[in-house]
Amino acid sequence: MNIEDIKLFVADLDGTLIDTCKIYRKVWPKAVADMGYEMKDEHYLAMRSLGRPFAPQKMLEWFGPSFDYDEARRIRKGYFDEYVANHPIEVKKGAFELLEYLKGKGIATAIDALSVGFTISMYDALLANIASII
Repeated sequence: MNIEDIKLFVADLDGTLIDTCKIYRKVWPKAVADMGYEMKDEHYLAMRSLGRPFAPQKMLEWFGPSFDYDEARRIRKGYFDEYVANHPIEVKKGAFELLEYLKGKGIATAIDALSVGFTISMYDALLANIASII
């Protein structure tokens, strides 16, 4: 395939163009600890790309049948929201350059900004920068 063959580029914002993995690496263990369990770094790394229903299943394997994944996720979301309200979200190295390149090549670009239920207000400035490119 040549670059000229590409007509559309779709990217996920979370974890692809912006570095939310660093935040999740901090807040997941904190949420799990609030529930009386210990999430080791290898646990986080093993589940970071798992979606539903795989993440809950994996956590049940680690923490036992009484572990409440939905409650852990609710607590984690609170910590995540608090973090992003007080810290800038890092754009991954090369993200803006990639979008500029695609624009220069005339490749239509779409960004999935709500794949994990974030609110647009968390990303207003970042999305404005991306929109100005694409």
